[in-house]
Amino acid sequence: MAILVVEDEHELSDILVYVLRRAGFDVTCAYDGMSALKAWRSEDPSLVVLDLSLPRLDGWEVCRQIRSCSSVPIVMLTGQRKDEEIVRGLNTGADDYITKPFSPAQLVARVEAVLRRSEKQEQRAMAKAMRVGEVELNLQMHSVTLPTGEVRLTNLEFRLLQTLSMREGAVVMHRDLIQRVWGYYGLSDGRMLKSHIRNLRKKIEPDPAHPRYLHTVSGVGYRFTGTPAR
Repeated sequence: MAILVVEDEHELSDILVYVLRRAGFDVTCAYDGMSALKAWRSEDPSLVVLDLSLPRLDGWEVCRQIRSCSSVPIVMLTGQRKDEEIVRGLNTGADDYITKPFSPAQLVARVEAVLRRSEKQEQRAMAKAMRVGEVELNLQMHSVTLPTGEVRLTNLEFRLLQTLSMREGAVVMHRDLIQRVWGYYGLSDGRMLKSHIRNLRKKIEPDPAHPRYLHTVSGVGYRFTGTPAR
């Protein structure tokens, strides 16, 4: 399986390549944003490991351009631990993020988790649709049809909604939702979950401040109701 590593620090890039190749991946490197886009188009990798601080074209723009026409999984590398930086990366279209410094084992585990999610998503796409109350999920197009019309979602938003809708009316705990959608447990990833829930509500709720479908159970998790009380 091919992975594109985009990192301008050559020493760190060499380490990433070594670790990923030892884990069995075929790895291609790029050291700036423009080269990253060129390598992505020519190599068609199964996943992109993308540093944010790049010369010529930063990681934000590289991610935006890739995501505008592809759903290839993207794992961002960042030296920033600020919530706003992480949220910005996720909103740009990243599937996951790793803050520096990180261990080789963490890198491989996160990459493998993202790839597993991607493979499962492709398998689910072989089905056509599922209906939960007044909400219909198109499993091939990753779209949702509501009484008000069709809504397009990102891959992660769709996985969140599908996971919640499969347990309609039940509370799905934060850590269970993270494990099912992202593929691992981690307390710090609550920020990632909240960011995607917020974006999902903006798309499916008539009034995100007063949710009709996707409800928060404070301190516990979330509950999806396809046929809300009138």
